[in-house]
Amino acid sequence: MDIVTHAMIGVIIGLPLTHTAPVLSSGFILGSVLPDVDAFSRLFGKYAFLKFHQTYTHSVPLILLSMCIVTAIMYFTFPLLTLFPVGIAAGMIGHAFLDLTNTYGIKILLPFSRKRLCYEWMFFVDTPAVILCGGYFFFIASKLHTASPIPTSTSYTFCIILAMVCFVRCYMRNMAQRIAPQNTLSLIPSALKPWLYFGSLYNVTHITTFKLSILSKTIFEEQQIAILDEKYPQITNCEDFKTMQSLSPLYHVVEEKENVVVSRDLRIRNFNTNFGRLDITLSEEKQIVKTFLNV
Repeated sequence: MDIVTHAMIGVIIGLPLTHTAPVLSSGFILGSVLPDVDAFSRLFGKYAFLKFHQTYTHSVPLILLSMCIVTAIMYFTFPLLTLFPVGIAAGMIGHAFLDLTNTYGIKILLPFSRKRLCYEWMFFVDTPAVILCGGYFFFIASKLHTASPIPTSTSYTFCIILAMVCFVRCYMRNMAQRIAPQNTLSLIPSALKPWLYFGSLYNVTHITTFKLSILSKTIFEEQQIAILDEKYPQITNCEDFKTMQSLSPLYHVVEEKENVVVSRDLRIRNFNTNFGRLDITLSEEKQIVKTFLNV
């Protein structure tokens, strides 16, 4: 999920608990957005961002280990703040599990596994989730000027509803998988229409992309896109290409126009995004002259 939605979730769950457990709730609010601090790896370049984003700060084993160490230190130095790292860890773990529902996945089991896991239940920006969080967020904001505390039941009911939303989206994704052709590798839900999925089916020589509606149980807008990887080994061996292909099983060379060759992730078509698109300019001798990776 996007950072704004994560922040709203942290406030919605944490703020009503401040009058009963202020240290714990403050830690939870901070922890809900803390994993995305790895986005600052972009300051060290695109490769650093692609390598570190949604990895170490999204790893449940590393979060729990850090919590135990910091909690022990707090217990002996600042006992009143002992629950602060516990709240941070709870917020970070909640953040990580929500990010599992997205597209590129996270390395949630580091250091035991370096595999990125994702369930494709929701798109990165998910309209139903944003509406749910936005409604609860403004409800809580409207209560801040009153003298009475926000009921803690607000946190509990929101958690139940959010869990139900995730369960429904899981069910919808499984339904889409049953409707989709056999060997479909990816089904990315639409950001605006949760019943609509962008599918990708792999073949040796091409990728078939399509849209799928679980309401009408139909597949439409099928398109075959040729895979040109074997034609351009100089591109598939370059660092930009290999970095992106490590993130997506459907990243290929798919377009050639004059002296420019284009590679992209055929799964990601929401908003016609160009994230991960790689444009490489070749010389007349087919050597790489210039590369541009859209990240």
